[in-house]
Amino acid sequence: MTTKGMTRRQTLAVAGTGVGIGILAGIGGTVVFQSQFYGIGAVEWSVLIPVGAAMLVLSLVVAYFSARRWITADPMDAVRHA
Repeated sequence: MTTKGMTRRQTLAVAGTGVGIGILAGIGGTVVFQSQFYGIGAVEWSVLIPVGAAMLVLSLVVAYFSARRWITADPMDAVRHA
């Protein structure tokens, strides 16, 4: 597997876990606040899904731009100069 693929896979694993926990927390918050406030209906999937997808894309972009220098580096040069 290439370094770029490994970076993408690890970023998706961490960000996907965070988005999954966030969606579960959003559902739980909606259920709790539904009885406390007037006008809060069922779970707003039209909000949770696009926000989760945007967070996944944003985390991939940030991870790529922060790691692109190391993705293109030759591992043997890094070992030689360490």
